[in-house]
Amino acid sequence: MEREREFHDARFAKGDGRRRSSGFYDLAQSSQERFSSWIQEIPTGSRVLELGCGPDSVAWDLWERGVEVTGIDISATAIERAREHAEERGIDPEFFRVDNAEAPNLTSDQFDVVIGSAILHHIDLGRALANIGRVLHPGGTGLFHEPLGRNPAINAYRRLTPSERSADEHPLTRQDLELIERHFGVAEFEFFHLLSLAAFPLLKTTALVPVRDRLERADRLLLDRVPGLSTFAWVVLIRVRNQKQC
Repeated sequence: MEREREFHDARFAKGDGRRRSSGFYDLAQSSQERFSSWIQEIPTGSRVLELGCGPDSVAWDLWERGVEVTGIDISATAIERAREHAEERGIDPEFFRVDNAEAPNLTSDQFDVVIGSAILHHIDLGRALANIGRVLHPGGTGLFHEPLGRNPAINAYRRLTPSERSADEHPLTRQDLELIERHFGVAEFEFFHLLSLAAFPLLKTTALVPVRDRLERADRLLLDRVPGLSTFAWVVLIRVRNQKQC
């Protein structure tokens, strides 16, 4: 956890946080849009916890819709910047605090929804799942956007760009998804980015969007009809429902 804290403090101090501006990350639009659509479905009046919020929190749009968001991040630098943004928007900065997503200092049954983007693969999954279940109301929902670990092209990119990620992060495996399903009982997974990664050579060209879009349509057909291919997708969206009793 100390290595993660130091890594993200350094990234946020430079202004880029966990965001990557080039390479394969520019191909992830469809999964990002799908995840955003899930976020937009959160009802007005809900109480939301965002894990690993950073300064680019989804909180800003949710607050405008009457959703109360608490954001936590292990990086003090990230939280300092998030609080600055909150004050600029007239939001109480105390809703953003330094905390550990594996064991957050939060009361039980406090939230209707827990969300996180590219956060679960940075932390101990078993501990995180236990605490997500603890802070959620019975029937509450968890929404997550995470990378998977078996796509050969992405793994080659990871090996070529080690400075873009922390030493301890671990893209999710099939076993991790099974752990999530066992923990919550009700879990939905949507997989993205298989053939569409072949558009990588076109990143700087006008051909990118039409080619990427056609490949993503092919991805949907393949991933829906051949479930075994999902293990080689790059990104998984995860929706869980908390089954604990009142």
